[in-house]
Amino acid sequence: MARPPDSAVRLAPGLEGLSMHTFKLVAAASLAAISLAGCGGGDAPAGAGLQPQASVQRTGPTAPSAPATAASLQGLPQASTATRGPLATGADFGYSVNPQNREQVRLFYKTVFASSEGFDSGWTGNVAGCVAGETSSEYKAAVLRRVNWFRAMAGVPATVQFDPTLSAKAQQAALFMSANNTLTHTPTSGLCFNATVAEAAGKSNLAFGSSGVESITNYINDSGPSNNVAGHRRWLLYPQTRLMGTGDITGSPQTNAIWIQDSHFFDARPAVRDTYVAWPAKGYSPYTTTYARWSFSHPLGTFTNATITMTENGIPISTCKETVQNGFGENSVVWRPKCMADGATWDKPAGDTTYHVTISNIVGVAPTSYDVIVFDPDVAGTGDGPITISGAASIPAAKDTAYSFAAVPGATSYQWRWLQSDPYTLNDGAESGAGNFAAPVNPGYSVVATDVKAQGGASFHLTHAPGVDQSLVLNTMLGVTPTTQLEFKSRLGVATPAQVALVEISTDDGHAWVPIYSQAGTDQPGETSFSTKTLSLASYADRTVRIRFRYQRLAVGAYYNQSDAGVGWYLDDIKITGATAVSVMNTSEAGTPTFNFSGAGVGNVLLQARPGMNGYFAEWGMTKAVAVTAAIDRRDCLFNWAEAALPGILAPHVESFDYLGFYLRYYPATNFYLGINSGDSSVYYYFNGNLVNLGNTEGWFNTAGCH
Repeated sequence: MARPPDSAVRLAPGLEGLSMHTFKLVAAASLAAISLAGCGGGDAPAGAGLQPQASVQRTGPTAPSAPATAASLQGLPQASTATRGPLATGADFGYSVNPQNREQVRLFYKTVFASSEGFDSGWTGNVAGCVAGETSSEYKAAVLRRVNWFRAMAGVPATVQFDPTLSAKAQQAALFMSANNTLTHTPTSGLCFNATVAEAAGKSNLAFGSSGVESITNYINDSGPSNNVAGHRRWLLYPQTRLMGTGDITGSPQTNAIWIQDSHFFDARPAVRDTYVAWPAKGYSPYTTTYARWSFSHPLGTFTNATITMTENGIPISTCKETVQNGFGENSVVWRPKCMADGATWDKPAGDTTYHVTISNIVGVAPTSYDVIVFDPDVAGTGDGPITISGAASIPAAKDTAYSFAAVPGATSYQWRWLQSDPYTLNDGAESGAGNFAAPVNPGYSVVATDVKAQGGASFHLTHAPGVDQSLVLNTMLGVTPTTQLEFKSRLGVATPAQVALVEISTDDGHAWVPIYSQAGTDQPGETSFSTKTLSLASYADRTVRIRFRYQRLAVGAYYNQSDAGVGWYLDDIKITGATAVSVMNTSEAGTPTFNFSGAGVGNVLLQARPGMNGYFAEWGMTKAVAVTAAIDRRDCLFNWAEAALPGILAPHVESFDYLGFYLRYYPATNFYLGINSGDSSVYYYFNGNLVNLGNTEGWFNTAGCH
């Protein structure tokens, strides 16, 4: 595939004395071109063993004829398969979710979906040497989680596993595509070609310019003028599929091949949640995974004359129906709400937005209506939100104390932890280096700049010289108060609109990030001086957070890859006030929304909890401040309990003391004594000359809860 040439753009005169330099914009190919290029059903393979039919608006492999209906699949021969190796295990498949429950969908997104981001591929191959190599088991597991997340949301069996044999074959196909800068389902020759390449290419979705979970998301998105029938999506959501394989090349160029046709292709259709398969599915849908193309699939449906009508919060909106073409997974109809531009991203909704969909004139299937509620997964619904712990604010050391919180819909387990905090301030102008931050490693430029700064001798500098996002992550976890404030001096120099300066915050220890400040580039000359930015973190009060500065490179659009003076994002005089530095002392897991905590020592601590699904966890909740006091003598604990029960008799008291084998507490107002005899381990009271035995000490300790 030909790449757009770099376009020379001369720097505006007078910027940092660099008017004689020529900067180049690196042209980023459009997502449609690099991810899923050139096939009407996408680079989705033809049906296993089926006869081809004429293609429609396709330049890739010919499409298969429509698969037989579920009722007629019984008894048909199955495709032959090789003997399989051991399958992947773990919490990366077997998911289910109730899309009618907003908080459950939000939790599913914040745990399983989010947990698949950010893994290093660990790729061991080499394109130039035709070495396919392999990616790490963690990377493959992340890809599998992403596949099964989409399948669970769509209501089809989310039990797909990766077969090592299929993954090894898909890896060969991905290598071939990278080596030859191409996408084809019918390769016959070329660099790194072999029979396995030909086999895998014909049975896999193929992506160019992306790999791993990004490719899986792109397949579901299925943007691009040649992907108008959403073939990649339909294959990934094909209900019968049980085994897949992933091949990923993370060098340059990146590619993915995901084997999607297994021996269960002709099986009877398993039960699906809604009888049909739609994307976005009926129910709540995060706006981040709601795309310009919507689809509705049913194996018995003929959609040639189908009509789609929609409303948005009750108001009719237009729809643009795409070309109907069978042969990619199940029979489907695809359309764009509001006739959105191909590849357009869904806007973040100001509030939950309900889209009512009605599909009529389907041959073989009754008219169908359903609602999709698009929402922001970073915003909790009414009555939901971060976990708030209930329990004592002061406890004695080394004594188990029960704490609890409200159950979260869909949570399969919880984590809780205790933390210590200390006063904290930050005032960092980079003069001492980048030691307060996790900075890019060997990025090909200096993260600490001395030629451009707001004041002092240095500043922080982030550029896209490596071609990927660059970040400074504050090493310290912060405890936020109502007065916590972040201040910094910023200068976004030469940068295109595809290069964005972000300040982001994380409430789950740095796995998921939410922007709290954003500024896109304006090309040349950009900003030529620093300005002070002040951000209040009060909305995160009583939470623990991580902070990072990220210079983002968008997937679509040209960008400057130089690191010369005046190019990229400069940061100086980063200040944080009104916060505490938080240290995690211990984290435990609980199957229910309750736990017992016993302070390990005297002092003030914080407690937090968070929900999880399938072994992956969401953001931490509100902190619960607890004062841990010196451990109390069990005998004094019993006396205190008695005083609370009989305040008219046992108050006020003189401090406890030892006398003739008794441990006593005296109440001068009533001339009453309460005591414990160490000789017979009994509790006594003494009043008006009478000494009365009240019974065994251990029994009273248990009654009073003095353990």
